[in-house]
Amino acid sequence: MGKGHPIGATGAAQVHTIVEEMKGRAPKGNQVDPVPEIGMTDTLGGGFNTLAHLILGRSRR
Repeated sequence: MGKGHPIGATGAAQVHTIVEEMKGRAPKGNQVDPVPEIGMTDTLGGGFNTLAHLILGRSRR
């Protein structure tokens, strides 16, 4: 899911997508079952010399 060239836009959108998925609120047809407890994003940019991975987890309250 690319968002063009604005710095941070793609990564922020990826985190939003993962959080919605882990809350069970992803758009119809995109929600996996069961609702995941962990998610990961991967972003490559800066002329292929910048790479970021985020691993997110859901709270077990």
